[in-house]
Amino acid sequence: MAGRIESRLKELGIALPTPPAPVASYVPTVTSGNLVFVSGQITSAPEGLKYVGVVGKDLTVEDGKAAARLCAINAVAQAKAACGRRSRPHQALRQAQRVRQRGAQFHPASRSRQRRLGLAG
Repeated sequence: MAGRIESRLKELGIALPTPPAPVASYVPTVTSGNLVFVSGQITSAPEGLKYVGVVGKDLTVEDGKAAARLCAINAVAQAKAACGRRSRPHQALRQAQRVRQRGAQFHPASRSRQRRLGLAG
């Protein structure tokens, strides 16, 4: 994942965490051909689980945005681990973070995140 994406992450001050080892039957990534599918990312941080609750009840909208950002960073870290030394990703086909909100799902914009990381999509 060297090159443009890692440079952009550095510019943004984002350090990718080391992805945690999978537990039980959970599989964080599946590779099919030249596609990597990442799923099940939560708001885990080095200090533990963050942003636990419901936006509008236990968390603010800003907390919801921060939770989605942390999930996206964890997803990029998983993708990097899955790619290893293979060529870097060129395009994000689909990216979505869902944060539980009172009465609905909160969908922070993922399109702007793709652009900030330098991914087409």
